[in-house]
Amino acid sequence: MPLRIYLWAIAFGIATPVHAGSVFGQLGATSANSPDENSYGWAIGYDQPLGETLSMRFAWLNEGHVSGHRRDGQALQLWAGVPLGAGWRLAAGAGPYYYYDTQNAGDGYRISHGWGGLYSVALQYDTGGGWIWALQYNRIEARDGFDTNALLLQLGYRLDGASTVAAETPSGRQQVALLLGAAIVNNLDSPNSFSGGIEYRFRFADDWAISAQWLDEVNTEVLRRQGIATQLWYEPQFDAGRYSVGIGLGPYYATRLDDPNGSDADADKRWAGLVSLGAGYRLSGPWMMRAAWHRVLTSYSRDSDVLQVGIAYRF
Repeated sequence: MPLRIYLWAIAFGIATPVHAGSVFGQLGATSANSPDENSYGWAIGYDQPLGETLSMRFAWLNEGHVSGHRRDGQALQLWAGVPLGAGWRLAAGAGPYYYYDTQNAGDGYRISHGWGGLYSVALQYDTGGGWIWALQYNRIEARDGFDTNALLLQLGYRLDGASTVAAETPSGRQQVALLLGAAIVNNLDSPNSFSGGIEYRFRFADDWAISAQWLDEVNTEVLRRQGIATQLWYEPQFDAGRYSVGIGLGPYYATRLDDPNGSDADADKRWAGLVSLGAGYRLSGPWMMRAAWHRVLTSYSRDSDVLQVGIAYRF
């Protein structure tokens, strides 16, 4: 699993960005082919232009709930578009989709991981003030699962449209952060608990950073897990370094693992993958606020979502 995650990181960095990107959220409806049912759908993501025509897009999708399945995942797409005039643009994108499908399994559940393709077409409207509206159609073809179609309404914001604030940017490339929040085990009941973490981060290039984090993840009747994670981040800064948004990928080793499906003796269950969305905002001087959404990827049906916010010190 970690190898696949690192390949995504390499793919995301194949081109040098030439314009600031945009963040977006999407909401709409999903239709599955097996079972033949409809549900909701939503997505969040980041779009990085590579020129006037091309862009690279990372999206975190949720395909809703159909009978016996709860599926979501991440996609990396290459997009191309043509202007139609008066702020309108027609664009299409395609790329790999890695999904997590929580399924009914007799008297319990299991989580199936797999690869598919995400193919999209969108009609976009740029308001000229930083806001971007779009109507987007998605087609997901899963190699070992069901296929879906989705129609989503998107609202995005171009980050280079933010007002520039004249403020001194701290010169330090290092950060330490204390993060607190909640962890949710991805089963059919979604048990949750308090989570905490301490992170060290080093920005070795303008848009790239590495991090090491101790993560106290979940403490429920289903799972007790904590460990150490390292990640490579693509995290560009905006507004003279006032805020940043990013994507992190890397391995996660559980130093403690108490689970009915696996004991401390199961060394192969201690390794997992960690995929994250993160953001930072400078409060004053070296102090920053950080937020993160982590997805823990396991091989034994104990995936989880960890949502955290906290305070960071930059030096």
